[in-house]
Amino acid sequence: MKNIKDEEKDREIRYKNTELAMRTSKEIIIKFIEMGQVTPVNFDPIFERIYKKISDLTDNNL
Repeated sequence: MKNIKDEEKDREIRYKNTELAMRTSKEIIIKFIEMGQVTPVNFDPIFERIYKKISDLTDNNL
């Protein structure tokens, strides 16, 4: 069973991974917007796919 310190450390790692995934997704989506590949119409589904993929990658490295 994990103690409070371990749980706190895990929470901090999850927060950092979420922040990293969000920032990385933002940078990728900005590049796609600049290239004309993303528009307001298709922004949501594309951003969700990018974020999920990056989030999965960061979660696998815990």
